Amino acid sequence: MYEQTYHYARSFSYENFMRRAFKSERNFSRGIDNSVYLQLHYIANGHSLSTKNYSKQFEKIRKFLLKGTDKVLKWKLTDIERSEVEYNASLIFKTSDEEGFHQAINSLIDATQRFKEY
Repeated sequence: MYEQTYHYARSFSYENFMRRAFKSERNFSRGIDNSVYLQLHYIANGHSLSTKNYSKQFEKIRKFLLKGTDKVLKWKLTDIERSEVEYNASLIFKTSDEEGFHQAINSLIDATQRFKEY
């Protein structure tokens, strides 16, 4: 039970960052939905009805996150915020596991805190 709650909370961190980056409400087709991230956990544990495999879903999330960081980099950021976003974008690009995504997402949420209208 705890593991499901843990991954559900992580999926909402993903959604919060994506909503902030795109200044948008939920939009599944653009990856701005927690179910996109949660699907990765379901596939890894064999609970998914989707025919996608883990690596395809992982790359899909990476692509969405990198698009989100590109959007954020177009904002008027301070030098510190810009360097944090760039660092986390490189971390997303290099990571090979969910933990790397989670660390980058949390850092991105912190770096963009002053834009938290979404």
